[in-house]
Amino acid sequence: MGKQKGNGTIMHDRFDFRQSSDCIMSAMTNIMRYNGFDLPDALIYGLGEGYFFWYADLAPDESPPVLIGKNVFLEHRLFENIGASLTVHEPVSPPEIEASYAHITAGTPTVIKADPYYFTYIDWPGGDALHFGEHVLIVVSIEGQTAYLADVFEDGIVAVPLTELRAARGSVHGMEAMHPRHRWYQVTYPDTLGDPRKAVHGALDNMLRHMFDSEGDFGLAGIERAAGLYTDRLRQYLDTDLGQFAGACQAGGGRMLEGHCGAFNRGMFERFMVLAAHMLDKPALSNPVLESQALRSWQTLGDLIMQKSETALRAPDAPDLGDFDAIDEAFAEAVENEKALCRSIDHALAA
Repeated sequence: MGKQKGNGTIMHDRFDFRQSSDCIMSAMTNIMRYNGFDLPDALIYGLGEGYFFWYADLAPDESPPVLIGKNVFLEHRLFENIGASLTVHEPVSPPEIEASYAHITAGTPTVIKADPYYFTYIDWPGGDALHFGEHVLIVVSIEGQTAYLADVFEDGIVAVPLTELRAARGSVHGMEAMHPRHRWYQVTYPDTLGDPRKAVHGALDNMLRHMFDSEGDFGLAGIERAAGLYTDRLRQYLDTDLGQFAGACQAGGGRMLEGHCGAFNRGMFERFMVLAAHMLDKPALSNPVLESQALRSWQTLGDLIMQKSETALRAPDAPDLGDFDAIDEAFAEAVENEKALCRSIDHALAA
């Protein structure tokens, strides 16, 4: 698998953008294709070792904990596994920040982090824009005072005033740990991908080792930790702020239904496992039964948590609002299903 085209100067109307499942997958799939590696997004997910869990409780006084069911270092693992060199720049001084704009203006589509709150083209659910400084997108080009962006929120290239892009990259709102800090990615690509079978085998082995061997808030240990602590945090919100409780349940349940633990991420994982089974000639790597069980357990958990949000808003005095037994049981089932899936993949890979 080698490059199919060079990466010379490009104008926005010649950039082939295709949406993927989320911001990081859209950015990685499209920047890889532009640089000559036209790979299925599921393969990019797998080479990025996307299957991983992290119980993130970064700011207990600011926001509820989240269980992230995808590797937050996907782009780092992706580039390492294909033999590329990634540098994430975090410019501080005004000259350093301006140099990043000059890099893009010179004709190099560039992956950046930005706070989408400032992008007026986004149609936010409910109409309320949100601060999230970890949003990833591509700046295709800058022409005069207009920036052309490739963003998962749009199905084509979108033009924005350069002032919007500057505000989004320099945002200091929202959780401090997630401020974008003008970050931009510089990648040196290999001439060829090398042996894709070897890369896929290595990525799968790494994913499993990280799931099995990680401690604390990460991997299978992270899911178990979440199962033990998540409802404790919900109880704290219920005792102090009903609105915050409802919001935490809405966000957490949605993530487990459709987000990183739910349908769109599990769908990407399942497609990668089908590809891996074919590429490595190991049919047992793809196990639809265990994969479906894992997805259903997260959807059940998401439904139960979402119901708490609905009850809090509709009937805040309901006697069962503080009963979390069903959620605890669903969490325990999700843990066991993920363990069974990991063991199945491990056995199939070793066969």
